Amino acid sequence: MMLETLKKRNKDPSVNPYLRLMDMDNTSPKIFYMMDEIGRMQVLRKYDWHDTLPQYCGTYEILHKTERGKKFCLIMQRIANEMRIAPHHMPLSDEERRAFIVVEYYPGTQGRVFTRALSEETMRDVVNEYIAKENRRNKVRRLMLPRKTAY
Repeated sequence: MMLETLKKRNKDPSVNPYLRLMDMDNTSPKIFYMMDEIGRMQVLRKYDWHDTLPQYCGTYEILHKTERGKKFCLIMQRIANEMRIAPHHMPLSDEERRAFIVVEYYPGTQGRVFTRALSEETMRDVVNEYIAKENRRNKVRRLMLPRKTAY
């Protein structure tokens, strides 16, 4: 009864509510993320499910989220690990740790979030939007700083 109600309420009739609950045929990607918050910071925790249980692979701060067409895009950056991780999941260099990652994200089963690559044009638009937002934020910060007075 509840699943029939969900199907009726959904505008897209191709959406199967069962897929939101389970992944029976195991077709979901093996690398997935779980969205959470640390204080006021939104994060994605990366997991790898190539073994029998998911293995924690690192935490990423979400710096910017936007929508392009019907795609949900984000820019994220790796932050300090919250738990121990296997050596093969460690960043190889400081440069890799500081790198910005621009991807499309979409919901999966059991609260998982999956990512996929963006076209170069969409990626450029998302990055330019983020840069403009940061420039506006920095301009406001500079305007709010106390002025130096000459005595």
